[in-house]
Amino acid sequence: MRGKATTAPGTPLSRYGIAVMSVAAALGLKLLLDPIIVQETPFRLMVGAVVVSAWYGGLGPGLLATVVGGLITDYFFLPPINSISGLSTESVPLMLFLLEGLLITGIVVGLRHARQRAEASTREGAHFLVRFAYKAKGGEEIPIFLTPTQVAGIIVEPR
Repeated sequence: MRGKATTAPGTPLSRYGIAVMSVAAALGLKLLLDPIIVQETPFRLMVGAVVVSAWYGGLGPGLLATVVGGLITDYFFLPPINSISGLSTESVPLMLFLLEGLLITGIVVGLRHARQRAEASTREGAHFLVRFAYKAKGGEEIPIFLTPTQVAGIIVEPR
């Protein structure tokens, strides 16, 4: 497992679908709450969509949620309303959100990979302990599917 890139579980359609649906949900919530809550930054709800997309779907869906969420928020909530701000001083909040989205996606994907590597190391350690216990018991048959706690019990039990 070490050194290999892993992909998120699920089909590409489900992973990218979650990205699109999380952005749509954030947009719907923002449109619903917009008359009630006035925010200085309209991107606040889109950050949640980016985190969900990156955690569930991985790098691609996280980046998709970042770009689509940024463009949609720019279109609906940044001046000039109902148009993309383009490359001007009005696009600074959009550029900052895109940078934040890249950073968040990178961190979340890195955490996912670290967790997967830790789980793989735990499984490898348990298999090592099973092999060690097998040899320590003089070749006596030991079940292969044991938890690390069960394996530790086999090793320390006196004969």
